[in-house]
Amino acid sequence: MARLPKAFYLVTGLATMTFLASTLIQPFFSLYVADKGASPIELGLIISLMSYTTLAIRLPLGLTTSRIGIWWVVPLALIGQSSSYILYSLVSNPAYFYPIRIFHAISLALLNPTLMSLASTISPEGRKGEAFGIYLTSVGIAMMGGPLNL
Repeated sequence: MARLPKAFYLVTGLATMTFLASTLIQPFFSLYVADKGASPIELGLIISLMSYTTLAIRLPLGLTTSRIGIWWVVPLALIGQSSSYILYSLVSNPAYFYPIRIFHAISLALLNPTLMSLASTISPEGRKGEAFGIYLTSVGIAMMGGPLNL
């Protein structure tokens, strides 16, 4: 059986690294936010902003991605995610976490569906099931490994 295209493995690697980076900070993020002076209520709001923002923005971002093209979205989202980690490290007041968290959520909401779409597009027609199995397994491993700090 022939291998999947190299571009598929690149996309899968990007997704894996993105999820690993995102889940690596999860065990420490709430401690970091609390250390910067956030109250328990603020901490809950800051943490939940990722889910609420992603839920609210995913459909409009999908439509935007279709208009501007997938290949433009990937570098923009990767830059957005990387810069959000840098911005987190510069926070001196808990109030700054809110816009950074929204920015981070938008970057992830852009990147995840785009990479899945690319993985599907790149995969040969008769091997899409195998390709998605590889893609989702690698993402799942990253999501399990991140909190363990592997």
